[in-house]
Amino acid sequence: MKLKEMNTLQAADALARIAEPAAEIIEDVKVIELWQKAGKLGKAEPAKQVAFMVREIAPMLLKDHLMATLTVLSIMTGKTVEEIGKQNIFDTYNDIKNSVDADLISFFTPSKEQTKHKGTK
Repeated sequence: MKLKEMNTLQAADALARIAEPAAEIIEDVKVIELWQKAGKLGKAEPAKQVAFMVREIAPMLLKDHLMATLTVLSIMTGKTVEEIGKQNIFDTYNDIKNSVDADLISFFTPSKEQTKHKGTK
């Protein structure tokens, strides 16, 4: 289920439970760099953005942050991590497409304004 399909109580519960695994992922400098690069590609060439995400971001998430990724997916789908781990990879891919989107990611990424003023009071 996507964040925008949840009511406030469901979304608040999901976001609170996702905070820790999401922090693990977004604290990785490689993730931030790749995500920023993907965003720049998407503005000019959406097909290159998709290819970049498939070639660069997905493998890194599966290699370096597998449990965090599966935990986020578990929270968003209502399946257990074990169920996701045992299901067909294409079912997992569909779960990702159906639950992880820009709305969810935006909750855990700083805005340009926040990044610009980081460290200032």
